[in-house]
Amino acid sequence: MPIPSPIPVDSTYASDSCMLRPVEADPQPDVLARADSTWVEVPTLEEVARSYGGRVAGESLPFCFRNDDVITSLLLLLFFVSTFIVSRGWNYLVSAMGAFFHSKRHDTIFDTQDEKAFHGGGILMLQTTVCMGLLAFGFLDDLYPQQLQAFSPYVLLVGDIGVCIVWMVLRLGLFHLVNSILFEREACRAWMNGMVLIVMVSGLLMLPVTLLAIYFDLSLPTQQNALILIGGASEILLIYKSHITFFRHRGGSLHLILYLCTLEFIPLLLLWRTFNWANTFTFS
Repeated sequence: MPIPSPIPVDSTYASDSCMLRPVEADPQPDVLARADSTWVEVPTLEEVARSYGGRVAGESLPFCFRNDDVITSLLLLLFFVSTFIVSRGWNYLVSAMGAFFHSKRHDTIFDTQDEKAFHGGGILMLQTTVCMGLLAFGFLDDLYPQQLQAFSPYVLLVGDIGVCIVWMVLRLGLFHLVNSILFEREACRAWMNGMVLIVMVSGLLMLPVTLLAIYFDLSLPTQQNALILIGGASEILLIYKSHITFFRHRGGSLHLILYLCTLEFIPLLLLWRTFNWANTFTFS
């Protein structure tokens, strides 16, 4: 049976292990071993901070809606205000949706008793533009991420929401102007009330999509599919309302196509082009 060799004088036991550890293997707390078996001093945190003028440079985190108190407060405000308006005017909205599919001019959606008790239609339309701006910011940030390095995200977001508000005002104003010239006043009123109803309901449907996109990482393809579904349904309802209100005569289908292409689809293309210009524009 072999006899174990004696413990060297220059070795000791590790306090946390049963293995032997040479005394020389214990490095000094402020030195670091190099590949050539020499020792160099490790600078302390205070020395690193002094070398940067008292501050240590760090990596900036990307802008995120969910971590921003302003965006969170805005979304919570929109959610609670919209819920309050819908709960107070639920009877009116139900009757308005039922009257939307009628072509009788005396049955317009605002000729009901519930209209007097309904308030907040303008706020719901404003919520629609805010949701459009938030979702557009997410899409364009994915297409042009370099813009967040050149501009404040708040500037870009306010610009996107402002573009949506201006587009919505011009859209409704242009429809009202053209309709008042071409059609009877009663028909114009019925159609405009239906248009406002479509905008409000679209905004209510876009709000949960916006919340899911910001706080639950809803993927961009899913967001696009949801918005295409909401926008497609809105356009179908608009075409239907225009047909039963203005273009039920012979040849009305051709007039309806020209009407919507001029006042609806071309402005939508201009809106998207404006978004792209606003988010790719850089100051020289």
